[in-house]
Amino acid sequence: MKRFQAVLNRNSTIKIAIILSILIFVEFSCRSQHSSTVINPKLVFSELDTFVTSVDNIQINKDDYFLIKDFTKDKIKMKSILDSFVNIHPEFKSPGFGNYVVYFYLEDDNLNEDIIKREKPMYRYKLFTFFKEKNYLVSYTFRNMKFSYLDWSSEYYK
Repeated sequence: MKRFQAVLNRNSTIKIAIILSILIFVEFSCRSQHSSTVINPKLVFSELDTFVTSVDNIQINKDDYFLIKDFTKDKIKMKSILDSFVNIHPEFKSPGFGNYVVYFYLEDDNLNEDIIKREKPMYRYKLFTFFKEKNYLVSYTFRNMKFSYLDWSSEYYK
């Protein structure tokens, strides 16, 4: 009888270990699927452009650049996250700009806040131009305070 109880206790311990392993695996899988996307709330670069139109009107355009850490490859989820980010920032729809473009780039070792800060402000746009093929994600364009256009990178996962 004691031997039977020892075998039963050992089997119970193995079953509990297997169940715990499965639960840990499931929890880890769920966490990795729902890993948070972090949009750097600090504006990493902003550019104003003023020009005179063909009918002598002055137009001011603004471009803002944001970096994203820990992005998801799920385009639908990413779009939802970015739409929410854009919608909670009323300044993107603020008056005074003919065109206002909000760019989102993926942050990595080649394009990050430290590298951008080291570049002279007058040349920072070149970093975004240089890394556009690899790091560009999407841009939201607003014209006269209204959403106008959404441009996803062709390289982004579909």
